[in-house]
Amino acid sequence: RQMCIRDRAYEILRNRLNSGQYKPGMHLSERQLAEDLGMSKTPVKAALERLEMERFIIVSPQSGIVVRRLTIEEMTEIYEIRVALEGFVLRSIVGRLNAKQWEQWERNLAEYATLDSSDAMRHRAVELDAEFHLLPCEFLGNRLIIDTMQQFSSRMVHVISCVFSQVPTRISDSIKEHRQII
Repeated sequence: RQMCIRDRAYEILRNRLNSGQYKPGMHLSERQLAEDLGMSKTPVKAALERLEMERFIIVSPQSGIVVRRLTIEEMTEIYEIRVALEGFVLRSIVGRLNAKQWEQWERNLAEYATLDSSDAMRHRAVELDAEFHLLPCEFLGNRLIIDTMQQFSSRMVHVISCVFSQVPTRISDSIKEHRQII
């Protein structure tokens, strides 16, 4: 399906935030972002409103647009939500996966295991981590859980990006944990 320009602006900006291209504390300009993206200010403004609602940025009349730094408490809360939802999902699918689902999950882990903590590979590691955790929800087939996890995933990706960039061994530890989950 064709992505509308507002959603494209959001995806690009969110990816730049998650990749660390826009660092916490950095000031952003709506006009400059529109120029960089080759778009009018309208879709960029809509994307920024969504990013503010998701707590990636702070928009204020005094400071303008500033990239937010996640607090330890926020990161902990995000992990706690994921653990609670995933625990339910994993208990629900135990013994019910078919060969194709196992193959899909194993393929994700196999690619993940080829990556290291270099800047070049970190973005793909974050994507594979998010996919790994979303796959069981898709296997369960509960549409509301899938929707909830997809909405929640952008915040989780932000946390994982921060952790992977600050703790070089975290990717290899994550791979071991994913093997244990499977």
